[in-house]
Amino acid sequence: MSGSQNTHAFAAPSDFRRWSTCAGALTLQAALDDVLQPEESSDAAVEGTRLHDLAEAVLRSELTIWDLDDSDFEKIGGYITHCQSHRGSTSIEKRVPLFYSPTETGTVDFSAVHGDMLTIVDLKTGVVPVAADGNMQLLIYAMGIITDDIKTVTMQISQHDEIKSWT
Repeated sequence: MSGSQNTHAFAAPSDFRRWSTCAGALTLQAALDDVLQPEESSDAAVEGTRLHDLAEAVLRSELTIWDLDDSDFEKIGGYITHCQSHRGSTSIEKRVPLFYSPTETGTVDFSAVHGDMLTIVDLKTGVVPVAADGNMQLLIYAMGIITDDIKTVTMQISQHDEIKSWT
């Protein structure tokens, strides 16, 4: 399996809600990083990374969907089959520039460009429901991919075999 890189942008798109509402959050985080011990990943974060890595391996044809055990298939099978249904030019774990921090990138789980349409799909494995509508993480990713040829952008969250969309 390729495995996802575990580096994050200083102002990560996934943390948009925190840093966009509290300008001092990033400065405080940077100051504390020098003082505090790094936090260990939670069990949920470790599981989410493992599931993302499995989904990536299947989408890259390094594994087949039949290699997944039943429990993993229940968690990510819908995401994988949804991504596999897209036509056009597809990307898996694509690094995209962040418009607000040109030297940093974010990672898009899956994207597809078909004609003048861009679709972005973000896999969420946690128990807290995540909405697609108004999702700034997805919008930031779209801004890193969009070109003048793109007329329609559909941003999707795949969570617990449900696809939520914002166009």
